[in-house]
Amino acid sequence: MRFQILISTVDSRFQKRGITLPAHHLVIDQLIDTQPESQTMSENVYPYREKGLSRSRNHALQHARGEICLLSDDDLDYKEDIEQIIVQAFKEYPEADIITFQIETPESKPFNNYPADTFWHNKRSIMRVASVEIALRK
Repeated sequence: MRFQILISTVDSRFQKRGITLPAHHLVIDQLIDTQPESQTMSENVYPYREKGLSRSRNHALQHARGEICLLSDDDLDYKEDIEQIIVQAFKEYPEADIITFQIETPESKPFNNYPADTFWHNKRSIMRVASVEIALRK
């Protein structure tokens, strides 16, 4: 299964971080205060001159080539084995089209308070999920 991280950023913030990701990724760069010619171009960066996280996520899904995709933002750090963790979860639960994961704060504490064991979301629990905790089958 091909895995890909879909990153939303504004005015090349992600690229300016200069980090190396442990998996294939693409970046949707919303150019608000930056001129397109000043943006660093690469094969996995797609610039758009519009605002909105939902628009950015939709563009990312349109360009995604991964079978399994992780929604992400420009200010996150990633575990070295993130691809293995997520792909393995989809292998364990082949009936799942979306799986949520627990993210951590910079202090390595849980971002949200979830049960310790795996569970299926209900209408109430899904409302507490941050978008960057969502991985999906494309």
